[in-house]
Amino acid sequence: MQAEFPNSNLLDDALAEQLYAEGLGKKDLAAAQATFKRLLEVSPNGNAVDNAYSIMAQTLACAGKGEEAKKMDQEIVRRFTFTRHADDARGRLAGDYSVRTCDDDE
Repeated sequence: MQAEFPNSNLLDDALAEQLYAEGLGKKDLAAAQATFKRLLEVSPNGNAVDNAYSIMAQTLACAGKGEEAKKMDQEIVRRFTFTRHADDARGRLAGDYSVRTCDDDE
């Protein structure tokens, strides 16, 4: 999609879907991080940014990166205070990241 429609106003949505597939589907942390970075570069204020942050926080937690996931969730609460993403992040922050694995989502 990026190559075919580089100026699409749906690019951030497509990248968020790609992020989900890479991070929570294929469990490929490096690919997910690259897609997250790309999404923020091409559409820092896009409507899918809050979703991308949530997906990335979950991906980090699933990869055993609890401290990074916690920082991401704190950023979600700060940036997207009154959204469902912030509510979900608060819930994750109340939990124990150290025992979370990707298998918990299956």
